Amino acid sequence: MAAQSRRGGETTVAALPQPLEHALRALRAVFRWSDDVAPDAQTYRVGAFARRHMFDGFPGERHDATPGWLQIPGTRTFAIGLFVRHDRFVQLALADDRGRVFATGEPRADLQGREPRLVFDADAARGRRDGVRRGTITAFDAGGDVVVGRWTKTRSGYTLGSMRAALPDALRTGLGYRDAVTVAFFAAYLQPRLRGRLIPFGSDDLTWRLSRQAPLSAIRTSVRDEEETRMLGMHVSGLEEYAMRLMRESGALDDVPGLLPDHGAEPMHTLRSPYSGCYFLTWDTSMPFDAALTSLKIEGSLNRMAALRAWLDANAARGDGPTEDAASAAQLALADRTFLENPALVAFDASRDVDPDDADFGVVAGFPALAELTAQALAMQYPDPVHTRPEHDAPLFAEDLHGGVADDADDAHDDGAAGDGRRSAWVVRQTLARLIRSMRLPYRFDCDFRLDPDGGAALEFTAAGLALMPRGVYDAGRGQWTKTDAAWRARMSARYNLRVGIMLAALAFGVDERLDEVAIRIDSLGLEEAIAEQDDVIRSTISDALNAFEHLGDAGREHLGGKSDPKDGDRHGNPTRIMTPPNMPPMGAPRDGRGEEPASGGDDDFDALMRGGGIDEVTFALDDIHGDGHDGDVPPFAATRGADAAADAGVGGDDGAENGAAQNADGADGSMEAGDGEAPSASSGDDAIERLRQGPTMRTLTTVVFTRAMFLERLSRDGLADPVGTYRMFGAALALDDDGGLGPVDPGFSISDARFSPQGAQDAPEEHNRRLDAGAAHVLGADDTFGLAIQRDDLISNALACFHTLAADARMPSALKAQRAMDVIERIGDPELLTHATDVTSALIDGDDTPDFTSTLLRDLDDARLKARDLFFSGQPRQALAGVEQAVAALDDMYRDIDGVPRYFNSYADRVVYNRLFALPDEHTVLIPDTLFYAHLELADALGQIEGPEAALRHLNALVSYAPSYALTHLKLAVQLAQNEDWDSARAACLNALRVSLDRSDAAYAYYRLAQAAWMHDEFDVAYAAYMLSGAIGDDTATRETEMNEVRARALSQCIRLPMTLQEATATLEAHDVPVWPRTEVAPIVLDAARVCVDRAMFVPARTLAVAAMRLVGDDTDAVQLQFLRSLNA
Repeated sequence: MAAQSRRGGETTVAALPQPLEHALRALRAVFRWSDDVAPDAQTYRVGAFARRHMFDGFPGERHDATPGWLQIPGTRTFAIGLFVRHDRFVQLALADDRGRVFATGEPRADLQGREPRLVFDADAARGRRDGVRRGTITAFDAGGDVVVGRWTKTRSGYTLGSMRAALPDALRTGLGYRDAVTVAFFAAYLQPRLRGRLIPFGSDDLTWRLSRQAPLSAIRTSVRDEEETRMLGMHVSGLEEYAMRLMRESGALDDVPGLLPDHGAEPMHTLRSPYSGCYFLTWDTSMPFDAALTSLKIEGSLNRMAALRAWLDANAARGDGPTEDAASAAQLALADRTFLENPALVAFDASRDVDPDDADFGVVAGFPALAELTAQALAMQYPDPVHTRPEHDAPLFAEDLHGGVADDADDAHDDGAAGDGRRSAWVVRQTLARLIRSMRLPYRFDCDFRLDPDGGAALEFTAAGLALMPRGVYDAGRGQWTKTDAAWRARMSARYNLRVGIMLAALAFGVDERLDEVAIRIDSLGLEEAIAEQDDVIRSTISDALNAFEHLGDAGREHLGGKSDPKDGDRHGNPTRIMTPPNMPPMGAPRDGRGEEPASGGDDDFDALMRGGGIDEVTFALDDIHGDGHDGDVPPFAATRGADAAADAGVGGDDGAENGAAQNADGADGSMEAGDGEAPSASSGDDAIERLRQGPTMRTLTTVVFTRAMFLERLSRDGLADPVGTYRMFGAALALDDDGGLGPVDPGFSISDARFSPQGAQDAPEEHNRRLDAGAAHVLGADDTFGLAIQRDDLISNALACFHTLAADARMPSALKAQRAMDVIERIGDPELLTHATDVTSALIDGDDTPDFTSTLLRDLDDARLKARDLFFSGQPRQALAGVEQAVAALDDMYRDIDGVPRYFNSYADRVVYNRLFALPDEHTVLIPDTLFYAHLELADALGQIEGPEAALRHLNALVSYAPSYALTHLKLAVQLAQNEDWDSARAACLNALRVSLDRSDAAYAYYRLAQAAWMHDEFDVAYAAYMLSGAIGDDTATRETEMNEVRARALSQCIRLPMTLQEATATLEAHDVPVWPRTEVAPIVLDAARVCVDRAMFVPARTLAVAAMRLVGDDTDAVQLQFLRSLNA
């Protein structure tokens, strides 16, 4: 390459041809070249012996220049540009030997720090088959990265494919490396950019847009792209053409009320499962029935396209056909119909060699083996925390105080896992949940299951109705597209749903060889039926009718409830926004039969005061001490003596009935009778409009019970070929209508039937005291189930029930009855229950029934609360607080003198953490009334606002003493200590909160407060790292960014180095002995405890522990874990 000739220090170059000069001026905008640089400044002369290649007749180039490349001597780079003549070159880009192309006119530019405009990426799998390598061509512009093509390298050279440009074979196959990169640069990057924008090839366009745009916008833009590409004579793939046909058929291009954007905001959002790869369209607000049905049609079309795309990509990876480059829309329509006829073909493995002309119904026969292998893999990945595995036929518990299954705790054995862990109930449920959520099916389905190895498994799922089935198919015989009628769609829907049921049953049999029966129940989604009823009754849209439907698969809204609910309503984060538990009744509500009138409203100033209004002494985060207006924020002393029982009863209707006895446990005038009270149930109206307002009505379409031996034999012989025959072989409740569709049937069973869950699985730890085996006792930190109890009321209520049971037992000697009762009383250790021990044992010895007694433990506290309310409203807040403090102090003194350690627990997860981290050997833990804990909580809030932080500290210290494993108590203490500027103590409180935090919001707020404390000690690196962790975990404190910026500015002014990345931040915290959440000591405790509770069929604490485990190890909306959690429900 010869140097440019210079005259007087200036480069002399002949004028460029006019078309080329115009082209270069257009390129200036593309490459962002400076306006001060003339186009001809990017040109230089080429030596006679320079290595180069010119592409004559390159498609799309209409100026007087030839595209080509020029090797830069002495480097591993080559220039890409335009040859004006054989010896004159205009450089546009520089490419290296790693598949990267950089936009620069400098032949020897420094590429360090530059961002490439085009990259040849190798496939992640780097699957080499017969020496073949494959990869993608990715272009980068302001809109992000776009895959604009694919490349394949064989012994004969590079082949370019999946590109919009229609290239001749000479520019597409058998290319050298430099040729391939140059052709791709011009055809896939430069020319599209000059036309305005990059358009990915084929279905990549729609996939790319769905990841960035609202769903309807993405679909409609892709349709316009396809039309524009076709007009330009460029390459439109068969899959792209077929996908656009599906979008038109599903109504995505129609103006459907309820789906259109409102001022630019579409009601729908696109999600994609990381497990199955399926698309889900979700919406935030209520949606009319017809709009919801249209969204499901669009969703189904997207998933059908995605399945075809996965199959074509797998073909390309194997080097087989067809690929997206060559497949026609007709071919893909036939393949799509095959996948609908046999959904097992691509349910798990899109890389299998699928023949669209052969449905291969025997593929499903491999599902049991797949499930077994998945269970083995999970068992190996997650070994049982209980390493000692006794005999499998041993009893689940060693001792039961209601009669027992064994008398010696040493005989306790683990009913858990086999040698490889596959018989672990946790592994079995996790495996089935993972397989269900990993199935690639075109249509959304909600699935739930229950499982008991002794009683069988039951799975129910929602069917894909005929409205979702294809309205048009390709008739290969006639060579044209034809419309389908309602009868064809009804038969297709029936076959599809029945086959999905067989697939699920095959997976269930595979996860646990002990299962002899699997029951399948198919329910109608109810949407189409609701539309039909709506047409008959009323033609207008009924709002909010689809709320239940939208959350059918959202187990996150039901993973806790009733017995498993945390007492604080599962609220986390800033403790100043959590005044009192959400279920506590308002002040002045009628209580304990006294007939008090409900408060009619309240003094606005008092309400503002109780919410922290008008207080601004805190230096940091002034908004933190002001309430956020939550409905749960109520004035102090608003709860009655029975409030803790009401809060403990949970929000679930059934659980409310189950815990009805507990609700009066602390009532002053209420009798403590076991089992009294039942929650009233609301009756549903029969009116058709009312049914629509309540959401779509589910209707059972099919039920069947498959037996192992016969099912597996049928599966290996017929697969999915004759689904109706398979169901009828097992006596299924199956009714086909005149069109061959599924009609409603009598369900026959529910997955909630007792036979599908282990016996006693839904019993709370408070209900029966059972001795745990040695392995479980170590993991849970308790010798028996009472060691997991958190509800004092339930313990006492169930103890009374136990006494009645003992009294009614005519065979047991009276002395033994009294001894058993005394064992229960001493095990609970409640001071009030101990005062009635003599009455209970005397009645049992005399052969009488045991008495129900009236609780007076909290009478003085409740009286003080009532009086405090009147004093507050009469303007005497200090006298009101003094009276309540005196009553609270009396209760504290009572529990201080007991033979045990008084404690409060917010959840079963808190109890396990306490058992493992705080409980002393042989400690006797006694539960305090929830009302006592709440009284300290309210007093701390009120005193902190009325008399200042110092006055609140004694109650905050009492809270920490009662609940050391509850993060809220430590966070509240940290806030008050910070207001008092006791930064050492505030830091210690934050560290304690971090060590026991089970939720990211608690941990984030603890880091936020820790950062402030570290800042006040001039530990700028620790403060900044804590601020970073707070933001990364999810803190929403408005002032965090402002404070963080101030710390950075002050550190820079003192030349103090701060951590810049999360990795550096965590290293900084670890170097200063600050826990890095979630890698704390509670994480393995909770994970192990969750598994042990599931393996031992203690589902009530298991649900709480499993939710805590989800939050500690990952996303608490993980589809697999939510599916797993649902299986633990009653």
